[in-house]
Amino acid sequence: MIKNLAIGGKPGRLPLTLGLVLGLLSAVLIVVYLSQVGGGDGGGGSDLTVAGVVANQDIPIGTKITADMVTLKQLPASAVIPDVFKTTDIVVGKVTTVAVTAGEQILPAKLTSTGVELTQFKGDLPVSVVIPEGRRGFSVLVSEVSAAGGLLRPGNYVDVISSQEVVSTTDSSKTVGTACYLAQDIEVLAVAQQVIGSRGAAAETAEGIAAAPADSAAASVTLAVTPQEAGTLAAAQRGVNGADVQEQVWLSVRPFGEHGVLADLPGCTQ
Repeated sequence: MIKNLAIGGKPGRLPLTLGLVLGLLSAVLIVVYLSQVGGGDGGGGSDLTVAGVVANQDIPIGTKITADMVTLKQLPASAVIPDVFKTTDIVVGKVTTVAVTAGEQILPAKLTSTGVELTQFKGDLPVSVVIPEGRRGFSVLVSEVSAAGGLLRPGNYVDVISSQEVVSTTDSSKTVGTACYLAQDIEVLAVAQQVIGSRGAAAETAEGIAAAPADSAAASVTLAVTPQEAGTLAAAQRGVNGADVQEQVWLSVRPFGEHGVLADLPGCTQ
């Protein structure tokens, strides 16, 4: 009887053994899967780097850059500014138009190709040496109202808007106002004859902008625009005769530190 019970018990142990084996196999597969998923999240994306030129030290405004001041560094791809220089040889010999801090990425907008130490001008900078590379200094006629209440300062960034009167499409006997954007994210180089950096000011820093007081009586503002934008602004100001401008140009001040072009704004067509 005991022998029969023992023999009869073997088939009952087979499902139990099989279940244990399958359970162990499932646990192993889960561990392998989770390790692969975790490795993908923590490795691939965060390890991507891009080469960019950064400052080795604090570089004051108006300083000619030497080879020891900058270095090519591998930076996290997510933190790289698109315009950052990719080689140091392009940067060496240029002059800073703003103060650069150690570890900061070096961008074209922060340099000029003048090759002249701006400190040689003893705080009285000609506008030609503070124009960012690839840009032009172009002046527009303004009033206290069109220049943001006369509150503009060198170092501010603005959007440039053109307004004019056109014949109404619904009633040809009437005219209506219309406006469009001529340019966006444009640096103010000078307000009247007050040039950015003329008191050691660094663009886009609170100290730099505060060093240049606003001039509510200024009749002109000089902007750092591309050659193409200069032509567009010249066309928008056609008919300038003293204070008489057939089409009004307005400067809309951007919040401190905000940059970029907004695609959903109405652009002007020539």
